[in-house]
Formats: sequence, structure tokens, C-alpha cells
Amino acid sequence: MAALRHGSGFSAVELDVIFLTASRHFECHYCMAAHSFLADRVSKAPTDVVDAIRGDEPVPDGHLAALADFTKTMITSQGHPSEDDVAAFTAAGYTDRQVLDLILAIAMKTISNWSNHVFDTPVDEMFAGRVWSPPESP
Repeated sequence: MAALRHGSGFSAVELDVIFLTASRHFECHYCMAAHSFLADRVSKAPTDVVDAIRGDEPVPDGHLAALADFTKTMITSQGHPSEDDVAAFTAAGYTDRQVLDLILAIAMKTISNWSNHVFDTPVDEMFAGRVWSPPESP
């Protein structure tokens, strides 16, 4: 993860948007708490952005919204975005290289999220203030 944080061309806030968006999709209680805490305390991501992702609401920052939307698209399409999806992502200022870095970030979060599901990883006390639970199924 350190290589991604230092070599991807994504800012710390942008990486937190990716990690939170993927963790929200995969409903990982541990990663949602941990990345929310890190976004709040380390990267200093805007609280309204973090809370929007946590609540599955529209992200209020256009640039970060494009990143969250493309992350969701990559996950839900299983890596088959449309040309329009890629064009919207790059029109928001992201690069083709960042498409590849995004794929790497999603792969890393998938492994992490699924591992936490299998082992029911308890949330560390440090992250307890940002505990998150998936919404109830209808």
C-alpha cells in the first residue's frame, strides 16, 4: 500500500476516496472505520466527502465525485467500463495511468475487505469513533 500511496499520482485524499468507495461497496466494517479515521486524521479529507461515501450519497466535490463514481463503475462492471465512463474520468483530470493505479487499489481493497469478512476482524479501539455497519437489507 505504501507504493500506491507514494507512486500512484493520487493524493492521500484521493486514495482515501478510492479505499472508502471500495470498502463501502464490499460492506467491510473494519476498512470503513479505519479509512474513515485515516481520512479524518491523516489525509484531512473533507468530512462531507467522507460522510457522503459512508452514506452512499453523492460526493459534494466534483473532482472527487468523478473518482468515486469511476471506482464504483470499475467494481460494478467488473472491470468493463464504457468508453464514456473512461472519458468522464479523464475529463475530470485523471490520467490513463491512474486508471491502472485505480485497478491496483481496488484489487488491494478487495483482498483486504474479503480477508476481514472471512476472519470477522474486530475494529481497533483507535477507529471506534468511525464504526460503520452496512445498511439493513429490505
